[in-house]
Amino acid sequence: MRPIVYVLNGPNLNLLGSRQPEIYGRETLADVEAECRRLGADLGLEIEFRQTNAEFQLIDWIHESRKRAAGIVINPAALTHTSVAVLDALNACECPILEVHISNIHKREEFRHHSFVSQVATGVICGFGAQGYFLAIQHLARLIGSPRAATVQTQSAFLVGLIGAGIQASLTPAMHEREGAAQGLHYVYRLIDLQTLGLGVEALAGLITAAGQMGFTGLNVTHPCKQAVIPLLDELSDDARSLEAVNTVVFKDGKRVGHNTDWFGFAENFRRGLPDARRDHVVQLGAGGAGSAVAHAALTCGVKKLTIVDTVAERAKAVAAGRAARFGPDRVSVADPAEIAAPLATADGLINTTPIGMAKYPGLPLSAALLRPELWVAEIIYFPLETDLLRAARALGCRTLDGGGMAVFQAAEAFRLFTGIEPDTQRMLQHFAALCAK
Repeated sequence: MRPIVYVLNGPNLNLLGSRQPEIYGRETLADVEAECRRLGADLGLEIEFRQTNAEFQLIDWIHESRKRAAGIVINPAALTHTSVAVLDALNACECPILEVHISNIHKREEFRHHSFVSQVATGVICGFGAQGYFLAIQHLARLIGSPRAATVQTQSAFLVGLIGAGIQASLTPAMHEREGAAQGLHYVYRLIDLQTLGLGVEALAGLITAAGQMGFTGLNVTHPCKQAVIPLLDELSDDARSLEAVNTVVFKDGKRVGHNTDWFGFAENFRRGLPDARRDHVVQLGAGGAGSAVAHAALTCGVKKLTIVDTVAERAKAVAAGRAARFGPDRVSVADPAEIAAPLATADGLINTTPIGMAKYPGLPLSAALLRPELWVAEIIYFPLETDLLRAARALGCRTLDGGGMAVFQAAEAFRLFTGIEPDTQRMLQHFAALCAK
């Protein structure tokens, strides 16, 4: 008989998905229940998932769980802050109790900061959105010694995620999960959106720690965390150390190991998409975490001279210095944005690594008047696939390269790092195209 876990929900959680979605997200309680049951089955657990708006009913279920449950996951909602009766009922339970809150209650109104339930909870998970439930079930499986909890991940199951800001439209979860399913894996990929959770980069340390404790295989990391994550890691791959930027973190043997798959993603996309493009001189816009990786990729792909342009001069100089140390000082230079016309006039290609052109940052990263038909133009943005820059370049007759391939190839490399399994990149490209066509 499988161990039973009670997942109990308090008042107003039946409105999840429609009530204040900017705080609680757009997943419905039915969505959460379905995923809890699916995860429970993989972990060898039976999930009893319930919700009530009545205090007495929640207490009755807690009493019932004393005879049936191996553990409790509870989101008491507003009763967290008011109900001594719920506290007393939980205090009579001998099984482990994990308290879950969708929002970070400690960043909200003062009255939400106090929890009666925390006095008896084995642990508290808050601010992770709906995935707090899944983290709780994963950890509870270990606490109660579910026979499959220790083996399921080494056999076929992987829990990974993406930390960043404004990432709700990301196609990365779908790409990973689809490839995982094709490989016969139970592969769950979750978004940890700082913007949705109302968190800043300062929360990164806590999120990384919690993910490791809750059984994540690894994490992808995107803007604005690619450099901020480095001090939180135990080891770096040679590429990540050289680039001073991390987009993939693998939890292995008790350590956090940082990798960079961005550079590989751009390089592979460039090799396939513009194989015969001239590479004597290329101008690159942007010197952030992605900019450093793309500069590395461009030089690796044979660009003879790379001019880096960034609105923050010191950032451009730092990236240029790092690449010059690796590839030679004569191959990398820096230009001021106000003087970009001169290097662009003699360039073979232009690469945009800034966020300008993304759906949330529309527009052009430079004047369209600086483009000319002889230029090839490459993007790393894939949402949308056709940015304003690419549209303007194509109108002039320029050869162009969108960011879709980079997204797929960096995801494929991250998948390999997480699972140790070689992904089918052609299948992933086809799936990505299908996702974009929706």
